[in-house]
Amino acid sequence: MGLIEKGAVLRPPLYLLLAMVYLCWTVFSGIFFQITFGLLLLLAVLLAFPLASRSNILVSGSLYVLGMILLFFSGGGPAGWLVAFTSNGGLVALFIALPLYNILLDYNDYVGAMEKLFRLYVRQSWWFFALASVFAGLLGAVMNLGGMTLMHQLLRPYQDHYGDDIQMAQALSRGNLSMSYWAPCHMSVATVVTYTGISWLALAPKGVLLSLFQLLFIAAFFYIAGGKKGRQSIPFSFSDSGIGAASVKAKLPRQDKQTLIELLAVYSGLVVLVALLNRFTSLPVLAIISLSAFVYPPFIGLIKGAGQTYRIKWRKYKEKTLGGIVNQVVMFSSVGFFGKAIEYSGIGEYLINKLLPQNPAHPSLAIMMIAFLFLILALLGIHPVITIIALAAALRPEVLALTPLNLAYTYLLGYSVAVTVSPFFAVGLTISALNGLNPWEGMAKHNLVYSIFLIIVFAQIIPRI
Repeated sequence: MGLIEKGAVLRPPLYLLLAMVYLCWTVFSGIFFQITFGLLLLLAVLLAFPLASRSNILVSGSLYVLGMILLFFSGGGPAGWLVAFTSNGGLVALFIALPLYNILLDYNDYVGAMEKLFRLYVRQSWWFFALASVFAGLLGAVMNLGGMTLMHQLLRPYQDHYGDDIQMAQALSRGNLSMSYWAPCHMSVATVVTYTGISWLALAPKGVLLSLFQLLFIAAFFYIAGGKKGRQSIPFSFSDSGIGAASVKAKLPRQDKQTLIELLAVYSGLVVLVALLNRFTSLPVLAIISLSAFVYPPFIGLIKGAGQTYRIKWRKYKEKTLGGIVNQVVMFSSVGFFGKAIEYSGIGEYLINKLLPQNPAHPSLAIMMIAFLFLILALLGIHPVITIIALAAALRPEVLALTPLNLAYTYLLGYSVAVTVSPFFAVGLTISALNGLNPWEGMAKHNLVYSIFLIIVFAQIIPRI
């Protein structure tokens, strides 16, 4: 049996053990758990590396080599190497656990209720794509990239009546990132909370407000870009759904309303659980989200009497989903390793001080400079997680006339625009897999103007909230 075949067998149990050891490390601390976690993570990377995408191998391999060089000359010693390698392991554990949240959507016909909502109340092109953004964001706050995939599957049969693949790509990508200011399942929030030291409870309230602002901005963009044609009434087509127009009632049936209310309750319950764990425990937010992924879906399944559904989906998660988690393990372990190496070497602080002028004339100017730095680096293929780690290690909020919280929101803004304009990262690659277009032509370049305007607008909003 070759390495790849062995990896397919070993990865699922190894990933589960890795996640469990990570949780034990965060709860009990201690060098034993850290060393064990480091060894398991190293094995996971070695098994995943041969199956990673070619671009991921190139980027991640380069980050590892550069990180090794920096650590060698910075003289961090064995302890420094261990800290560097395990520093981003929480994100790896997070991606191992995140697919479990998808089980929540199998407990009721939430998707069917959303489809009826669209069929009954959507009449205009701009509203179709704006609402698609809203649901892609809300679902993505729990399901991450799965929210985009689900909405694409739901709305693709009706898309041609309102627009094209490009508009759908814009709606799904922009919507997915709209919740990146507060949703704890977003790697942006997890990274910012981890590397700035700001608690999730401090970040979330105004982060929700920024997400609402971004959704309004997305809707306004579709409204303006759609022009007169985009605002014309176009009744939702039923020909592709297999449902006759006569069978669709004028109002959403009571059962579907209850289903959507239930979905909101399940969604809100997860947020409350994260908030309680954040408030009453000392666990880092990455551990809280990972732990919640293992306990919340079976808890909801127990309440709904859907234990059999959970067991079926858990088996699928172990046998199929875990084996496919490859690129995330390689990418985010290398990002953390390189980010910590930059911190130890001091090069990050030197470069940031050269790239960003000190004491800018106004906080808004500082926010724009930082966000545009994210955007430019993303177009060059540098993942925004790397940028966040480097900036968090080098920047002091007071020098930029920003509060620590506003600087954190600036990082999140930078992450949002970086991911939506880059053809190299997971959002662009996912959209490409959905619409069959290359990531640049099919999504990234069509988000450039939107991202530039978003930076300008949010640079005015963030200092004032």
